[in-house]
Formats: sequence, C-alpha cells, structure tokens
Amino acid sequence: NARLTDFEENIRQAREKANSIDRANWHIFDRKDNNEYASYLDDANSVENLAVIFPTIFFAVAVFISLLSMSRMAIEDRSEIGTLKSLGFSNMAIRSKYLLFAFMATAIGGILGSFAGTIIIPQIILNAYRMMLEMPIFAYSKNLLPILIGMALSILCICGATLITINGLVKEKTTELLRPKAPLKGKKVFLENIKFIWSRINFSNKIAIRNIFRYKKRIGMTVLGIAGCTMLL
Repeated sequence: NARLTDFEENIRQAREKANSIDRANWHIFDRKDNNEYASYLDDANSVENLAVIFPTIFFAVAVFISLLSMSRMAIEDRSEIGTLKSLGFSNMAIRSKYLLFAFMATAIGGILGSFAGTIIIPQIILNAYRMMLEMPIFAYSKNLLPILIGMALSILCICGATLITINGLVKEKTTELLRPKAPLKGKKVFLENIKFIWSRINFSNKIAIRNIFRYKKRIGMTVLGIAGCTMLL
C-alpha cells in the first residue's frame, strides 16, 4: 500500500508538470516550401507568362519579313506575271501560284519548328536545369492543339501578307507589267540643307543616306525586325 501511495504521488506530480508545459506549435511543410522546388516552379511560371508575349512578337516579325520578301519577289517577277497575263492566265491563277509558295514555306517551317519547339529546345533547357537540380524523368507534351493553332495563325498571317502584296501587282495592266518598273524618284534629304555636315560626308555615305529615305519600306521593316529581336533579348 505504501508503494502504491508513492506511485500515485509520482503520477500526480508528473501530470502537474505535463499541464505546466506550453502548448506545442505544429509546423506543416509541403514540397512548395522546398527552396529548389519553389525556384523551379517560379521559373516555369515565368516561362509560361513569356509564352503569351513571345508568339505575338514572332508573328509580327514573320509578317514583316513576309511582306518584304514577297514584295521583292513580286518586283523581280513582274515580267513573268505580265507574260502569264498575256497568255490568258487569270489574276486568281497568278495569285494562287504565290499563295501556294507562301503556304508550302509556312507549312514546312511550322512542322520543323513544332518538332524543335516540343522536343529539341525542351531537352536543352532540361539539361541546363539538371546542372543545378536533381530532375525526374521529363515528359514531353503531346497536346497538338497549340501547335495546330500556331500553324493556322502563321498560315493566315503570312498568306494574308502575300495576298496583300501580290494583289496590287496583278491588277496592273499587262503592258505595264512587261516593262521594267521605273526606279523611285530621288529626293533631297534634310541633311543636305545642313551644309557643314553634308559637305563632310563622303560620296558612298551620301548614297547610303539617300537610299535610306528612298526605300522607306525596306528600312522600316529592317528596323522593326531588329528592334523586335533586341527587345526579346
């Protein structure tokens, strides 16, 4: 009985000590609280946000390049277009020739770009991350909808730019198309009015400056293309 009393006293003291201990605070963490995982997730979200901006700029640059390329091709093929019209080919048949060319180039480029964008480029990015992180097996996306939408937009933009370029040319008279296009009229540039600057520029640079103002469309496309690429960088 004496041992039992001592035992009960010890239990009572132990309970008092337990009751005097402050309530414990639980800290529950998941994988998002891991620094490496959170860093990788932030990078993935950043790339996802950029994926909204980049295609817009790429489409704009592609349209500019298509306008410039097709306009140059159309100018070089003026006599050929005039010959086709004189042989009885309709304007629609001539348009379809250039539209088919633009469509085939866009389709081939879209297929190659889709392969590179879904397999090659992700593998390069993954290898870069594997230098810093322990990466699991990488699964490639098999969602074809964005690829099909991108190719459809590319075909629409580039074929549309081609149609705008060639449409004005086929409406010209056959006799005018068979003759070479007259060169653009040269004009004075504003620098020529500043004599102390213009007189110190050599002849080759004067020609280059005049051509910049003479071919405004080409220089505009070049500036916009380089500005877009630089902005992406």
